[in-house]
Amino acid sequence: MYAGKYAGYGGVQVLIDAICQTPGEDVEFWMAGRIFEEKVREQFRRDRRIRYLGFLEKDELENRMAEADVFVNPRPPEMQENRMIFPSKILHYLSFGRPVVSTWTDGLAPEYRDLMFFPTGDGSAALADAIRRALDIPLQEREALRDRIRAFVCESRQWSLQAGRLLQWIQHEIIAQ
Repeated sequence: MYAGKYAGYGGVQVLIDAICQTPGEDVEFWMAGRIFEEKVREQFRRDRRIRYLGFLEKDELENRMAEADVFVNPRPPEMQENRMIFPSKILHYLSFGRPVVSTWTDGLAPEYRDLMFFPTGDGSAALADAIRRALDIPLQEREALRDRIRAFVCESRQWSLQAGRLLQWIQHEIIAQ
C-alpha cells in the first residue's frame, strides 16, 4: 500500500514503474490519495494489479492500512525536496507493525535500517526487488519484525518522548548558548 501525495518528490513514477516490474500475480497494490493529474491515473492502468482507492477519509484509510501486508515509501533520495527531511508517513506505516519498503533518504536515522526493507540499488527495478523481498518474508521472520517494530515505535518514537528530546535539545543547544 502507498498512501500519500502523487507529486514527483513523492516518487510515484518510480513506484508505478516498480509495480510493473514486481513479479507475481499474488499481489494487489493499493494506492490511496488525491490525484490531480490524469496522467497518473492512466499510468495506473498499466498494471491490472494496481487498485486506486482514491482519497479516503481518516477512518477508512486507517482500516485499509490495517489490512495492508506491506507499505511503500518511494521518495527519490536524489531530489532536493527529499534531502534532510523525515518522511513522517514512515512512522505511521510502522505503527501497523507491517514491513515497510522505503528508499533511503538522508533524514532517516540509522536505527531504521533494521526495521525496513531498502532497495539495494537505484531505480524502479531495485525498488521492485525490495517490495518482493518484503512480501516474501516467512511468517516467523514477519512476526519477529513486527515485534521489533512495535518495540521501536512504542519505546523510542512516541510523540511524548520525541517532544521531550526536542525540549532537551532546545535547552542544550539554543538556550544554554
